[in-house]
Amino acid sequence: LALPRLIAVGKNRRWDRGLVAGWEELLAATPEIPRGRLQYGGPEALPVILPGDQLVPAADMSGCEAYVLPWSQGKPHYQLNAQQTELYAVWPAKLVLRGEAERDRALRSYRDRLFQHTFHAWDLDVVFAACLGLREEVALWSDKHFARTFVLPCGLARETAQNNPAAPSLPECPSMQGMGTGVIPALEMLLQDYPDELIVLPCWPENVP
Repeated sequence: LALPRLIAVGKNRRWDRGLVAGWEELLAATPEIPRGRLQYGGPEALPVILPGDQLVPAADMSGCEAYVLPWSQGKPHYQLNAQQTELYAVWPAKLVLRGEAERDRALRSYRDRLFQHTFHAWDLDVVFAACLGLREEVALWSDKHFARTFVLPCGLARETAQNNPAAPSLPECPSMQGMGTGVIPALEMLLQDYPDELIVLPCWPENVP
């Protein structure tokens, strides 16, 4: 997302040609967004990326780490990032939102995501929903994602205590956790920015004046 902006600004302001050329080379070398279909058979089986066109966490899962945990009885436990990493192309990267085919792919990926509304610390379900224009989904889940967070009148938020007894997985120190699950979705539904355009009210219904 950043490189096209840097290249455009650099050319417009006539910055050092070598610098701009380096950004162009880096952009050309950037790999495609991983696509396929994630097959997850539980913590004891290595996940597999099957052929498909949805957004997936990685091109393949050969590097997925396994741990032997005290309660796993000596069996490997494959640790996946439960923060829906496959949807980072939707936000914050915003790489798949404008073309109709890409939006359809992103929407199907959101609906089929492995971890859904897990309410563990940094959870961005409602942000992805807002980026995809799913107003009803945001309205349904926003308060639930915010339930364990203290919200200031200005909209900023933090955890209610050093160790939240209702959700031990929340950070021990106060943080801006609520910015992800409460404020960003509202902003994304008001304005979305891209390297070459701004979209005002991207989720406004076409049939509403």
